[in-house]
Amino acid sequence: MNPLPENWREIAGRVNSEVNALPDKADAPGQDNWDDIGPEGGDCDNKAIGKLRRLLAEGFPIERLRLATCFVGGTGPSNRGEGHAVLVVDAPDDRYVLDNRFSVIVPVFHLIGNGYELESIQKAGGSREWIKWVHT
Repeated sequence: MNPLPENWREIAGRVNSEVNALPDKADAPGQDNWDDIGPEGGDCDNKAIGKLRRLLAEGFPIERLRLATCFVGGTGPSNRGEGHAVLVVDAPDDRYVLDNRFSVIVPVFHLIGNGYELESIQKAGGSREWIKWVHT
């Protein structure tokens, strides 16, 4: 696997902050458009894709970046909460998340500790195939 840039945490933190600063803008009712984010803003999946594209432009290898989905705010199996998208960085020591709900990058266990239910994650390498997201 290709290495991350030496200062990857700094770059990822800056990108997370820059994209999070863009306006929150929901998709039209009945639509869920997974597009890159523009200056007009977007929702969580647009922000995750925007972060992915910016990190690729900064020299992050695609096999280290994966989009992932989860649920937030659920109360149990019959109420999983709101669907949510994030970007995951596979670092040598752990997986870290760039999330529009946090101002800093956080390890995956931080999401779990904040009530997130992990759902699915892209296979490594920019794959269009998604698998169950399990944090080990």
